[in-house]
Amino acid sequence: MKSLKLLFTAMSLTFFVQSSFAATEVHTATGHEKMGVVSTAGDMTVNSAVTTLSRKADEAGASSFRVLSVGGKNKLYGVAEIYK
Repeated sequence: MKSLKLLFTAMSLTFFVQSSFAATEVHTATGHEKMGVVSTAGDMTVNSAVTTLSRKADEAGASSFRVLSVGGKNKLYGVAEIYK
């Protein structure tokens, strides 16, 4: 349940910082071609984890990404699918 709250928070926060990244967050995979998965570990905030996932999506050449999960206790981890 805590992971779901963190995931919802991550998705909500991404709307506020989305404009500063080349890869944009999407909420469904419909119409997107999956390239792979990126992950992060050791972030201190949900916003930081989503920012790292976005940066990694950019580095991989993705045009968009979808956050699959964000969780943890003191240090957070996150996973996102990336799309062409």
